[in-house]
Amino acid sequence: MDVRQPVSERRHHLRLGSYAVICIKDETGKSSWRFVEDISLGGMRIYAERPLDQGDILDMELKAENTGQAFRFKALVAWCDPGVTGRAGLTFVEMEPPMRDWLQTYLGAGG
Repeated sequence: MDVRQPVSERRHHLRLGSYAVICIKDETGKSSWRFVEDISLGGMRIYAERPLDQGDILDMELKAENTGQAFRFKALVAWCDPGVTGRAGLTFVEMEPPMRDWLQTYLGAGG
């Protein structure tokens, strides 16, 4: 994937606005919560209190506000916007079937 393309050209899945939050654990084990701006079967765009490093693989937990369910997964930082603090695009690299099922239901229902 060419990260120099506009975001709209890099998307391969339907993406919806989201009311979910995620927890990211850094290399020291410290957790911080981030807001999910939009989400798809392939990944998500988030806003955070600090920029993330492109290429990092993050251990994460998503809390679905519509159901209260929590899902653990891994995501790759595909891109980050240095002009906007903490804005980043993440690609799912490891996801359990219950999270995929929730995402398919969420996306199919239009959020």
